[in-house]
Amino acid sequence: MTLSGLVPLTLARALPDHAEAILDGAAPADISLWAVHPGGRSVLDAVENGLSLPDGLLGDSRAVLREHGNMSSATVMFVLRRMMEGAVPGQRGCAIALRTGLWAGTMRCSAGWAGGARDGGGDMSDGPEIRATTRPARASTVPSRSGWSRPSRAGRCG
Repeated sequence: MTLSGLVPLTLARALPDHAEAILDGAAPADISLWAVHPGGRSVLDAVENGLSLPDGLLGDSRAVLREHGNMSSATVMFVLRRMMEGAVPGQRGCAIALRTGLWAGTMRCSAGWAGGARDGGGDMSDGPEIRATTRPARASTVPSRSGWSRPSRAGRCG
């Protein structure tokens, strides 16, 4: 499947308008963990530019793209796993999953530790985890007769 070159452009233009809703008022630079669906270098560049992210914050997404390619919508789960390996408890994060149509689902989260691995309790299954801090927010963009429309909906799901 080949995506239209309008996808990165649409993302870069739409994200600034929805950043406040997606991040619940936090500045993008205040979020240190980013798991963005790596639909391609141009998609990651569009997210980075659209949210004015400091260089390097999409490193996990870029590494998954380089190592595995775009594995469709589920690719963000591989990015989350990689992100968890280096996460420090208390860090704030945002995950952005993309799929055709151009639909973007987002989730704010924070890093923590399962069980009690860091305080001496727990068992061998304990370790880093990502905890959702809110219900997901979403913004979707749908094709129109004149091309791609602006995001038609943003806010919290549910």
